[in-house]
Amino acid sequence: METVARTPVVTVIAGTPTETTLSFHFKLTDAEKAAYVCIEETDNPTIPSAEEILRDGTDLPVSADAAEIRELKPGTTYIVAVAASNKTVYSDVKTVEMTTDQAVEGPIVFDRQAAGGYYPTESSYIGEFLLVLADGETTESGGVYATTGAGRAMSIDLYQMAVSNPNTTITLPARDYRYATNKGLTTFDPVKTYCMVNDGKGNITRTDFKAGTISVKKAGSTYTITATLTTTDDEEFTTSYEGPLTIENKTSTEIPDLPTLDKDVTNLSFIRALGKYYSDSDTADQCIVNLYDVEPTISYGSDYLGQAGHLVSLDLSTAVSTEMQLQEGTYNVSASGTPGSYEAGRQTEFMDTKLPVGTYCEERNDNFQSFYGFVASGTVTITKSGSGYRFVLDFTTDKGHKVSGTYEGNVEMTDKR
Repeated sequence: METVARTPVVTVIAGTPTETTLSFHFKLTDAEKAAYVCIEETDNPTIPSAEEILRDGTDLPVSADAAEIRELKPGTTYIVAVAASNKTVYSDVKTVEMTTDQAVEGPIVFDRQAAGGYYPTESSYIGEFLLVLADGETTESGGVYATTGAGRAMSIDLYQMAVSNPNTTITLPARDYRYATNKGLTTFDPVKTYCMVNDGKGNITRTDFKAGTISVKKAGSTYTITATLTTTDDEEFTTSYEGPLTIENKTSTEIPDLPTLDKDVTNLSFIRALGKYYSDSDTADQCIVNLYDVEPTISYGSDYLGQAGHLVSLDLSTAVSTEMQLQEGTYNVSASGTPGSYEAGRQTEFMDTKLPVGTYCEERNDNFQSFYGFVASGTVTITKSGSGYRFVLDFTTDKGHKVSGTYEGNVEMTDKR
């Protein structure tokens, strides 16, 4: 009596992708032969039959339980279809969808614009052009864009002549924009020029820059943007984009002010200090020191209040130094950026929100609401204390409220020069 062959059963589970490979695990039951095909996903992909897969596909050893597919394209979704046979009996076709990692190293070629806006500045003759370019779909939080999967999203903040009539179509002037912190003509500002890198594995990091040039060329409606930059880690960073740009007019957008701190905040006792040290000019260095009376949250290279407590951010101009060190003495408010001074606090527009800049106090309550006091006058005295510093704050906000406190200890510096 002839034995009827059992129907083979196939199970497929996705493995770990890289930029150019995909792996998958499989389990075969009652299988004599097995094979797979790898198909780049389209809107209406055609999946071969089990017979076609076994005839035309890549063989799988029935004694194995995993396979790797090589020489694939980065950032591309594929369908892997597996089938098995037992004599003349075929299994059902089992499929798994997988995506190779986006390449996140080396020169970047952006293929899309995620955002773009023109903003007025405090100067009547200088305008701000803020762009976001990306190589994948993006999501936005608090004005910061990142790709939803592996990829890069870059914010580019350029300054050029103000648009005389913002009600017309706004175009970005074709120029070579140089690194500078003064928001002058034909410059890019490092505070809002950075790249968010998503490795596709749940990690998003921020890349900042300390030198370089961003070149903008225009032919008809097509822009060519190339950036040759130096990161704050002394790495070369190059990127390019070719395509149209849409610049929205943000001059008439009503953006609400940040909530106001309407009380005195005195005798604060800070427990941690984090600093970012910049080379601001030939005559002064800039150091932004954030003082916290609770443990800060640190993410993507930034620190902020993630719980109820206080932050005082000091925007200091200090003597030029090869080392990351603060000039001792009493700092007074100044708009000139001379050593031994601090910049007054204010709020500035960023995308469709406002951000605090300069010297300010933030109070965050248990309901996750933040209130801001922008320092207009007063002093901060800085003296050496062992290997660290002692800070004594005695400020008055633009609303007439007092902000005072002390800190003694190390300043955890990040070199942004």
